[in-house]
Amino acid sequence: MKQYIYINYGFVIDKIYNKKGEKYFFIDNNKILIIEFKGNHEHLEKLFLISNFMFDRGIKVNTFLLNNNNRFYCIKDDIFIILMKINDYVGEVNLDDLMKFFYINLDIKDYNVLDVWEKEVDLIEKELLEYNNEFQMINNSINYFIGMGENAIQLLSNYKNELSKRNDSVGHLVSYKKSITKVINDTFSFIKVNKMYDVSNYIKFKFIKNELNYGLLDYIFSYVVNDEFEGIYLYSCLLYPNLYFSMVKDILLKKENESKMGVFINNINEYRKLLLYCKNNLSKNKSLFLLEWLNK
Repeated sequence: MKQYIYINYGFVIDKIYNKKGEKYFFIDNNKILIIEFKGNHEHLEKLFLISNFMFDRGIKVNTFLLNNNNRFYCIKDDIFIILMKINDYVGEVNLDDLMKFFYINLDIKDYNVLDVWEKEVDLIEKELLEYNNEFQMINNSINYFIGMGENAIQLLSNYKNELSKRNDSVGHLVSYKKSITKVINDTFSFIKVNKMYDVSNYIKFKFIKNELNYGLLDYIFSYVVNDEFEGIYLYSCLLYPNLYFSMVKDILLKKENESKMGVFINNINEYRKLLLYCKNNLSKNKSLFLLEWLNK
């Protein structure tokens, strides 16, 4: 790969690192990520244009590097090879950082949260049938979290007609391993989604790190209190346990140790209190009153 990059980009590389599935090297203290992309050219070109669009507007996303032929990719064994300069955020991402991505309605595929959630819950339920009692912590907690997921799906299903109309921002795909901070610059994590998707994940990561300030929640509520759809969307995303499910999938694939589940299981009661606080502050949304289990 060193020789390939030298021939196509002219970079003389001392060492290529391979950590946690990422390949990268350094040039003049700049981290350069090597991406092997198996998607189609049209999708890749859209990501390139999005990266340029945002960078030109002062949003320091990761940027594609041009090769010796002035193209933003090479092709090796029918796979796109891309080099991207990493533009890291300094410190933690805050709400102002996320708001830079609000109302950027670009030509990328809509992220249908309902479809994703329904498929994810079905997949996890099927996979767990194969493992029986192999993972005790998962078996003892999964019904509770699947119940949360199904409640979130049911709640947002009442607003199906609004979903595609209100996907008006660039959001970020996250997992319990890849927080908002880790993916905010990553063009390949971008999705077209409602802005409350990112906000909900931001709240979850703050909660997990025990850094959540309820004053921040009140500030967020001021944005959605008079918008029934966005209030429900925010609440549904808070209710849906995507980070827990992300960890479950990695545990089943033997990529993670089950002991890590304590971050979710040990905080069930505290998170329920958070959901109850949000419910009470979004009281104009009458459908939230159907979630009576939160009051117990």
